[in-house]
Amino acid sequence: MDTLGALTLATDHLMDQSPVGR
Repeated sequence: MDTLGALTLATDHLMDQSPVGR
């Protein structure tokens, strides 16, 4: 997996756990 893909997944995961959501 490339760095950009990993970063996108990490950001998406953080957004999922954030109380604000997306």
